[in-house]
Amino acid sequence: MNDTNIKLDDVAKAFAALPQKGRNVVCKGKVKAGGDLNTHIQGLAPYRTFHLITYSDFGEKTGRLLIVDRTSGHEALVSELRLPVMSEARPFYFHPGGCQVIGDCLAVPIENGEGESFIAFMDVSDPKDIREVNPAARIARTYNDAGSVGITNLTIGGKDFWLLCAYDNGGTDFYLSEDPFPGKFKVIFSTTLEQRELQSLSLVTDVANNVFAIGMHRTPAGRDMAVLYAVDLTKKKVTIVKDRHFRTTGPDDFVGGGAHFRWGGGIEIVSATELRLFCTGRRYDSRCNINGFDSAQRSLRRASRSRRRVSAKPKRRRARTRRSK
Repeated sequence: MNDTNIKLDDVAKAFAALPQKGRNVVCKGKVKAGGDLNTHIQGLAPYRTFHLITYSDFGEKTGRLLIVDRTSGHEALVSELRLPVMSEARPFYFHPGGCQVIGDCLAVPIENGEGESFIAFMDVSDPKDIREVNPAARIARTYNDAGSVGITNLTIGGKDFWLLCAYDNGGTDFYLSEDPFPGKFKVIFSTTLEQRELQSLSLVTDVANNVFAIGMHRTPAGRDMAVLYAVDLTKKKVTIVKDRHFRTTGPDDFVGGGAHFRWGGGIEIVSATELRLFCTGRRYDSRCNINGFDSAQRSLRRASRSRRRVSAKPKRRRARTRRSK
């Protein structure tokens, strides 16, 4: 199982290259779910040709993971599965949150809505047969929720480690793997981020071994925002590098199904120079709207405009004729 992600050359540059305007895609399929407000999409992690979407299921023993084909022209729900049951007795852990893939592993937080949570690790190398890596590797948070989890790999003293962050209402705990995965994790520092309404918080490492985080949220004024943070493991400090406003497209019904940063959101590390950002609608009833912010699409649009300008034929000037007196 691959256990690393691509490291970026320049995280701030890749973040700045993301287009402000999203491209909406409608994914087909039907998800049967209750009508209460606690049943909704809460996380998204791109993996290969799929989107892995976490789905909160109020009243059930656990939430679900939706596997969605994102191949162009074939966007549709492929399958769904129940996440591991963390408790056979109430309160149930029904609410999975913001998640992130590292290599072939999905790190996903699961809450019970009463201040306790687990972080589980799923082997997604075969999207048709997703399984928990090892129940013993779960991180139990009996003292706090975990609304979102981010994960990355970095090198310390010539050895590779996993760095994980668990976020809830501003409070953020950073964990470092003690042994080669699936070993244990230890908390290395905790902090409170200025932004307390993030719905996802993903981690990225650059080639110089610097760690960054990208958080997504929707403001009370209705602005979809993404925040780039620098994570200093030595000083145990997280600072804002850039705060950007993005514009989603597609249906504008916030509660009904329009894609926004309030619901499932996540990033994809495409190459050493390129990032993608995604967000979903609130539900997946008979369809789901997903917005993608792809710097490659932005480059293609610029190239297309440039070609149009070059190929444009100059206007012919009419020759003036003198009138004889």
